[in-house]
Amino acid sequence: MSDKLRVACLAKRVENPLTHYSCFSLGPLTAGQGITLGNSLRRTLLEFKKNISITLIKIKIYNAPGLHSTVTINEFSNLVGFRELTSDIFLNLQAIVLKTRNFRNFLPSYGLLRVNGPSRITSQNLRLPHAISVVDPDQYIGTLVLNYSCNMLFVIESNCCFLQLRNFWQKLDEREVCSFYKFYSGKQSFLMSQKFNLNYEKFFECWSVHNSILGSLELNPNFSVIKKVNYAVEEISSSDSISELVILEIWTNGSFEPESIIMQACLTLNTIFLNIMDALG
Repeated sequence: MSDKLRVACLAKRVENPLTHYSCFSLGPLTAGQGITLGNSLRRTLLEFKKNISITLIKIKIYNAPGLHSTVTINEFSNLVGFRELTSDIFLNLQAIVLKTRNFRNFLPSYGLLRVNGPSRITSQNLRLPHAISVVDPDQYIGTLVLNYSCNMLFVIESNCCFLQLRNFWQKLDEREVCSFYKFYSGKQSFLMSQKFNLNYEKFFECWSVHNSILGSLELNPNFSVIKKVNYAVEEISSSDSISELVILEIWTNGSFEPESIIMQACLTLNTIFLNIMDALG
């Protein structure tokens, strides 16, 4: 077959904020290669887990009436001030889909949340480093009732550096977190600090409040990007031969461009085949 293989995007649409659909055609291929390529790409794409996610949180609720001491919480206790159960709050945080401009050079980062009730909290309330953003700003986190106040620190990690901050986090002083946050945010300018409304001294002064509820919990992050992959093989008949075309459908959560994911899958397969060739010598 003399025709050069081409990849074309046939369709691309956003079905909902966290479901992005793309359809590509790959071909022409020699008869019989369509299933081999389609199945290999599908299995490799489904294993794509290069993403970032919230992995650890430290939360403090204060201005809670009736509290006369600091109370420690865990995922099985009631989180005073929230309408939802503690486990639901953490599941909602775990489900937040984030994206970064430069995944390859990503470093573990810190984010902040400060809310005064009553308030409905969504992912747009999260204060993130400038290279990180939420895919869906309306992802629900919880509802803070009455005049409770909530401050939260959280760690954002990638699957490549997951667990690196676990021990360090437990020993880290909150004011040191402030310094690390500014460092990982790329030494924010005054204008950017104004835009994010990040007054670090004001934020961290709440941690000295004794009559409060304190929790530090590890989440079980989901680094998956791909939701679903389908493929079909179509025959292309010409006067002198029969070739095949692979139609590849991909549904993602919107944190990566589909073209980038397909390229990464091809690189993974290429590495496997090169290793086999090296082994055969």
